[in-house]
Amino acid sequence: MIFRRIKAHVAKEDWFAVFIDFIIVVFGVFMGLQVANWSDERGDRARETQVLQEIAADIQSDRVRYSGALNSALNRIAAATYVLQKTPDTPLRTLQDHDLLLEGSGYAEAIKANEQLRDLGFNERIESFKPQLWMRIWYLESVEPSTTAFASLVSSGELGILQDEGLVRSLQQYQTTTALVLRSQNLTFRPTRDMGIKIGQQFGMSAFGQVEEDAFIELVSTNAHLAAALQTQLGWSKAHFLFLTIIDNSAAELLTQIEDELGISLDGDTTETAP
Repeated sequence: MIFRRIKAHVAKEDWFAVFIDFIIVVFGVFMGLQVANWSDERGDRARETQVLQEIAADIQSDRVRYSGALNSALNRIAAATYVLQKTPDTPLRTLQDHDLLLEGSGYAEAIKANEQLRDLGFNERIESFKPQLWMRIWYLESVEPSTTAFASLVSSGELGILQDEGLVRSLQQYQTTTALVLRSQNLTFRPTRDMGIKIGQQFGMSAFGQVEEDAFIELVSTNAHLAAALQTQLGWSKAHFLFLTIIDNSAAELLTQIEDELGISLDGDTTETAP
């Protein structure tokens, strides 16, 4: 209809009316584009919220796994330390705690800050599984962090939907750290565990059996091969604990960033957001 009006005004040479009609057309197109952009923006923000909630759910599941693996690592450290301390004639050639560093973080500081150790100290742990010292020394609970939501975001080309560049960098760093932990587990911690289990079998000890404490300590004190295996496992257990502490701290910080971005806490409460 508007074009018929323009045509009629041109025929009458009513140029002012033509100008008014032209302005109306341009304004209508502009408003149509604005509405479309607003609609797209709302859709993007809704999609961003959904993606961040899915990523947060993955990270929360990761932290449950980290907690179990940290507890397992503390059990290994407690058991190996206890046995080696009971065999004073066996030279301890493991790393000193203050020398064990990773990405600027130290094992000694991580141990002091660990809530699970404060809740259940080394002595309490030992008392709870004394007949299973050998099994605890070699029981490795590894982690398999979930990257489903973030990997889907990247593969679909939607990474740009996240507005906060700092959050994107944190997510990418978290993926890099989880990959490092997986690589360490596959190339170091699991092979070390398998090696130790085979050594124990040579002395008639099963990874799933119980060994009388005094007999076990006597065996370690008189067999350098067995003592060296325990020393190695103690060092790698401390390293695994440090890896897990770093990645768990990273996960906690990332969840806080996501909460800030969404304006909600993980339990669904509304939080204050920056203007």
